Amino acid sequence: MRTQHPFSFFRYVALLLVLLPIVSWTAGAQSGRKQITGTVVDSSGETVPGVTVMVKGQSKRGTATNTEGVFVISAAPSEVLVFSCISYKTREVPASYFASGTPLVLEDDSESLSDAVVVGYGVQKKVSVVGAISTVNMQEVRSMPTSNISAALAGKIPGLVTSQISGEPGADQAYMYVRGLATWGDNSPIVIIDGIERDINQLTMQEIESITFLKDATATSVYGIRGANGVIIVTTKHGQSGAPKVTLRSEAAMLTGHRFPDFINAGEYSELWNEACINDGVTPTWSAEDILRFYDHSDPYNYPDVNWMMEIFKKRTYQTQHNLTITGGTDRVNYFINFGFLKQDGLFKSDPTFDYSTNVDLIRYNLRSNVDVKITKDLTAEVGLGIVSKDYRHPAASTAAIMTAAFTFAPNKIPIRNPDGSFCTSILNGYSNPYMYATHQGYSTMLNNLFQGTFALKWDLSSLITKGLRWNNTFSFDQYGIAQNSRVKYENLKQYTGLTPAGDDNYMIWQEKQPESFGASGGGSRTLRFFSQLNYDRSFGDHNVTGMLMFNMGEGLNVTAGSTGSLPSRIIGFSGRAVYDYGHRYIVEYSFGYNGSENFAPGHRFGFFPGIAVGWNLAKEPYWKWQNISTLKLRGSVGMVGNDRTGGTRFSYLSTTGGANGFLMGLTQVGTSGYTEGTIGAGEDITWETARKVNLGVEYGMFDDKLTLGVDVYHEKRDGLLIQRSNSVPLAAGFNYSQLPYVNKGKSQNKGIEGSFEAKNTTSGGFYYSFRANMMFSRSKCIDRDEPANQPDYQSYRGHSLALSLAYIAEGFFEDEEDIATSPKQGWGAVRPGDVKYRDVNGDGLVDAKDAVMVGYPQVPELNYGFGTTMAYKGFDWSIFFHGTGHSSYFFYGQTIYPFMHGQEYNVQREFYEYRWRPGADNSKARYPRVSTAENSNNNQISTLYMRDGSHLRLKNVEVGYTLPQRALDKMRISSCRFFVNGVDLLLFDHLKIADPETNGGAIANYPKQSTVNAGVEVTF
Repeated sequence: MRTQHPFSFFRYVALLLVLLPIVSWTAGAQSGRKQITGTVVDSSGETVPGVTVMVKGQSKRGTATNTEGVFVISAAPSEVLVFSCISYKTREVPASYFASGTPLVLEDDSESLSDAVVVGYGVQKKVSVVGAISTVNMQEVRSMPTSNISAALAGKIPGLVTSQISGEPGADQAYMYVRGLATWGDNSPIVIIDGIERDINQLTMQEIESITFLKDATATSVYGIRGANGVIIVTTKHGQSGAPKVTLRSEAAMLTGHRFPDFINAGEYSELWNEACINDGVTPTWSAEDILRFYDHSDPYNYPDVNWMMEIFKKRTYQTQHNLTITGGTDRVNYFINFGFLKQDGLFKSDPTFDYSTNVDLIRYNLRSNVDVKITKDLTAEVGLGIVSKDYRHPAASTAAIMTAAFTFAPNKIPIRNPDGSFCTSILNGYSNPYMYATHQGYSTMLNNLFQGTFALKWDLSSLITKGLRWNNTFSFDQYGIAQNSRVKYENLKQYTGLTPAGDDNYMIWQEKQPESFGASGGGSRTLRFFSQLNYDRSFGDHNVTGMLMFNMGEGLNVTAGSTGSLPSRIIGFSGRAVYDYGHRYIVEYSFGYNGSENFAPGHRFGFFPGIAVGWNLAKEPYWKWQNISTLKLRGSVGMVGNDRTGGTRFSYLSTTGGANGFLMGLTQVGTSGYTEGTIGAGEDITWETARKVNLGVEYGMFDDKLTLGVDVYHEKRDGLLIQRSNSVPLAAGFNYSQLPYVNKGKSQNKGIEGSFEAKNTTSGGFYYSFRANMMFSRSKCIDRDEPANQPDYQSYRGHSLALSLAYIAEGFFEDEEDIATSPKQGWGAVRPGDVKYRDVNGDGLVDAKDAVMVGYPQVPELNYGFGTTMAYKGFDWSIFFHGTGHSSYFFYGQTIYPFMHGQEYNVQREFYEYRWRPGADNSKARYPRVSTAENSNNNQISTLYMRDGSHLRLKNVEVGYTLPQRALDKMRISSCRFFVNGVDLLLFDHLKIADPETNGGAIANYPKQSTVNAGVEVTF
């Protein structure tokens, strides 16, 4: 039995809350010292958080400014305080400076590496960056109370497309695409966390220092064969010198499910079936008396009316998360420690009479520790540890099984329980019962443990060899383990068939109650990585030179994988970068990656991927006279990167074999065992996809970059797209499609434009405001693809988006028999008035498979944008952010939108019920065809009739906060205390109404997404 609430965690937190103020008061009571309070601002008057404040000559006495730029430190008035912060010049002032309440102004240090941007395998001065690189505003992301990072990034950065198809705890991560689609295979970018390829959703918000997106060839070429889909770089937090700073952030949220499937009730269902009977010319099944009983619920066992979605789902659930952070250090050792706890409950109902829960829920513990030790003046060691432990519970039946059962059982099919209290079922629906699946079939638990270790030695060789030369060596170790057990119950399943002649209840028994069963399984994997890297950074007057050369290797092992998957996977490669910057005006960057992939044959595994970029910063020219324009940088890049994800199995150049029985051999056709050919190997010619990328960009800033604008246009041509030969090899060749190899038979292009805008300012009265917006329009196009030789041009993928598929063009509904007689023949049997009329594209008088064409837009939207604003004044802050998409299409299909294709079995969407074609009615607003008692192949084709505009605008998040005045906190020895209320996915404006536009469409059988309202407090000591 699992403990539902981790009381021990809260006991430790309570102990800290009691002890830390006492320790702080004791330290401040020493002779000659007093509490010094002050504010730090930049040259524009905007407060600066995170500034390290140290008492000069006292390495153990220090603090840092809070989110409002305020600090509190114990010091004598005569002592000197030292203020240091990234991208600002260090300043020393006596403690008595703050007696008057005057803020301390820090000047920008444009020459320091502090004004840096994280790039592939390193950092660069922002002024010298010429690649297409974007950085997330972490303050915005931290205001999102989501359980995973990927979902929180939606709309936050130009060039990023996200799609979250499920809200299920533990499975609610979002798919991410950088600059849209460029291949038919895997389009996801790689994620690099502290230099190692890892899962971003294993982190908490409080662990992350920065998130950077690398998008063009120059920025990603150092990743070589893995960089074509873009790279996301995440750095976790490290400690800063100063007194220990403890931050506790606690928050609790209410999650409300939305866009639940809306099915018609039993009375409506029975009337609809009768209408279908009349349409088909057969006698209606249900009498008026029967239908009345469905409506009035007078006989719930013989005439049930069950809303299965309401029976298995509750409307709301809850989530809580807490993070305790400790950071600080001396001139020799800095440390950062974060402990995180998350508990997220699901929306499935549980039986309240049970002493255990069958609901889906997730409990996650995160521990992150980064310790930096300065061994000598030139040698630093960094030790990073990350532990993630997930405790995941789920009904014994999978979410897919529960949702399928709920869609499968019509509302009038069976009651939940029989008169004797047993569960009811039906042979026609797989002996299942949706409510029993969700609440009474037991549960399964899964324990996932992830251990990540990173050890780095950084050696400054400036005094030994030459100034600016550093040698870094990094080793990482990732160990993943999973253990799962299930406890399954088998209840009585019977179907109530009415009363016997003697007046007793009669049943048809489909399953007897059985003893509970128990099952267990487990697995694990290990990944090792090693990097050795030389970095060079030096200036010679106006000449600034930066260089990087790196060797890396690694090994991964999945101990439970079968066949070839159990063999270790290994990587090896070299990367390099050189940047020349003259006076921060003229910049040239060259980068390369040389690495390989085991997916390809020996001798064909390694490739060289170069990139070059140039930039010109006009605002740095001596003759530049427009002082209000602080930045005007033109930049361009061109290069080549690769993608080795084949879409098939490992070692895709090799064929596989498997055991087989039933070969009939000889004249007597004797059955003989043997081996069959499995997947056919692609041979030595298979290789990686090659992406050739061109990027042109401009960065514009005014008034010391209080107003900034960035625009990039890009073009990518990808050759050798890996696709399976299922399109051009006919079945007559004797191969199953699953056997056919992946080959480099495709070409594509992807081009678009993206931009970002931000305006921010702090008035003389202390009012801060900002407005930010970003957008991206990206369109992919197929240039070539492995297609049948006799395929008509209008059915070819060439010239169309990679994500489009064939569909028929619906031209409305047949009005009468004359309309049917004068229209092209429909190729799926006889049609009647109210059936769908399709366009005869090729004009041969017959509508069939030859008339399907490419329609609509891809489901992954071509247009993505986000915009929002933030304001702050005297402790109050408020922010709001919207995320929107455009140029995307969504298709409805499946049994619930094709009524009665399996008889009276499946539920029916209310959308169909209210907008169907009806005989004798005004059908000018009809969206769907007439209803029929059986599958109507003509009406159930994927066509424009079921295509909808997937564009939408979402109120992504809102936050309101209040930071208590410093004078109110001084007595409690608290540096800052902020209360906040925020929300995620609060409003949705779209054209679908019955489904979330980010889901996969179809029968809409996804676990519902949720809106979140969250409240919390963040206290720093």
